[in-house]
Amino acid sequence: MADQSNALGGIPITPLSVVTLLEAAAQCRESGKQEAAAFLERLHHIFSPRTYMAIQDVRDSASDCLSVRDAAERFGIPIVPITAAIIMKNEQATILRCIESLKPAVDDIVIVDTGSDDQSIALVEQAGYTVHRFEWCEDFSAARNYALSLIRTDWVLCVDADEFLEFQDREHPRLVASLFDCLHHGEPVLGQVVQANQTDAGLCNAYNITRLFNLHAGIRYEGKIHEQPVVPGEYVGEVHRPELLIRLHHDGYMPEMVQQKRKLDRNVNLLREQVRDHPEQLAGWFYLGRDLLIKGEHEEALAILLEAEKIGDAQQFALLGEIRKLIIETLIHLNRLTEAAEWNAFALAHHPDYPDLHYLKGFVSLLLAIQMLEGAVQSFEHCKQLFSNPYSGPDSVDERLRDWRADLGIADSLMLLGNMSDAKRIYDQIMRVHPVAEAEIAGKLQHMRDQVKALVHDFLS
Repeated sequence: MADQSNALGGIPITPLSVVTLLEAAAQCRESGKQEAAAFLERLHHIFSPRTYMAIQDVRDSASDCLSVRDAAERFGIPIVPITAAIIMKNEQATILRCIESLKPAVDDIVIVDTGSDDQSIALVEQAGYTVHRFEWCEDFSAARNYALSLIRTDWVLCVDADEFLEFQDREHPRLVASLFDCLHHGEPVLGQVVQANQTDAGLCNAYNITRLFNLHAGIRYEGKIHEQPVVPGEYVGEVHRPELLIRLHHDGYMPEMVQQKRKLDRNVNLLREQVRDHPEQLAGWFYLGRDLLIKGEHEEALAILLEAEKIGDAQQFALLGEIRKLIIETLIHLNRLTEAAEWNAFALAHHPDYPDLHYLKGFVSLLLAIQMLEGAVQSFEHCKQLFSNPYSGPDSVDERLRDWRADLGIADSLMLLGNMSDAKRIYDQIMRVHPVAEAEIAGKLQHMRDQVKALVHDFLS
C-alpha cells in the first residue's frame, strides 16, 4: 500500500477517487508527515460545495470507507478547538436556534449583545451562556472585533444570530480547522462558508462569505456594515482562501424580519457613511447598490452600481458579474429595457457561463417583445384614427386598413399578448361585417379553439 500512498498527489478529485483516497488513508498508518500533508492538501476539496453533492452520494454508499475524521486521526493530525462568535440584537426569535445548531460543531460560543431590549439576553443566559455587552456605535466591525478579543482559541467561526448551521455540516468546522492548521500552520486562512439566504418563496441566493479563520495572524474585521475579516497590511506571506462546505442558513431578510428590524434602512445609512469615508473600498459600493435596489430606490441604486462596476473592473473584483447582473435588474425596474439588453450583451461577453445572465437575456427579450406588441396595438389604433380625415398626400391608401385590416392587426397582437377573449371578439366582428376576411381569420380562430381544447383537457385530466 506504500505505493498507493505515494501516488495520492496525482489522483484527480472525483467521487470515486475520494473513496480511493480515504481507503488508502486507512492503510497508511505509518506514512510520514510529507505524505500526510500531500494527502490532506487534496482532501480539503471534499469540503468544497462544487464537489460535495457527487462525493456525498459515494461516501454515503461506501460503508467500509474511512471517515475524514478517522483519516485525520490516523495521520496524527490533532483536532484543534474552535469557538463560535455571535453578535446579536433583539434576536429572541432565532438566537436559541442558532446556538443549538452550533453546539456539536464548536468547543465554545462567545455571544456579544449590542443593545437588545427584548428577551434575547434572558434566553441566552437561561441556556447557560454568558452575554457580553457591547455599546453599539454604528459599526459592525467594532462589535465583531470585540467578540474576537474574547476568544481563547486560535480558530473562530463567526455566525449571525439569525443564521443556523446546517446539521449535516456539524463536523466540518473542527475538521477543516484541523486540516488547515496542519497544512498551513502560521499562515492566515480565511475560509469561505456558504450563506444560504432564505426568502418567503424558498431558497434565494447562496453566497460564499469569509467566516472561518485563524486569529494568530492578527486577522480583524473592517467595514461598518457587511464587514469583512482582513489580514493586517504589514503581513507578508501567503493567505489561503479555501471554499468550504459549511452552510449557514440565513432568514434575516425574510420580509417579516426586514420589516421588524428595519434592516435595510439601517444598512443603507451605514453603507452611505462607509462609501463616504472609504470610497476606495469596493464592497461598500456593491452592498449599497444592492440594498438600494432591494429598497426600491432604483435611480440611486443604478448610479451606485455603475460606480461599483467601474471600480470593480479596475480592481478585477471577483463579483463583477454579479454587479453587472444587478445593473441589468435595476434597468429592468426602471423600464429602460434597451439599455438592459445592451448591458446584458456586454456582461455575457465577459461572463458567458453565468446562468443568471442567460436568464436575464431571455427575460429582457420577453419584456421587449411585450413592449413591441403593445406598441403594435397603439400603431394600429393610430392608423384607424388617421382615416377620420381624408389623406391628402400623393400616395395611394389601402382602404382595407380602415375597414378591417387595422382591426385584424389589433386582434393578432392581443392574441399574442394572451388576451384571447378580446382577440376572438374582434375576429368575429370582422368576419361578420367583412366576409372577405374570413379566409385570413378562419385559421387563427381554429388555432385558438385547439389551444382552448388542449387547456381544458389538461385541467380536467
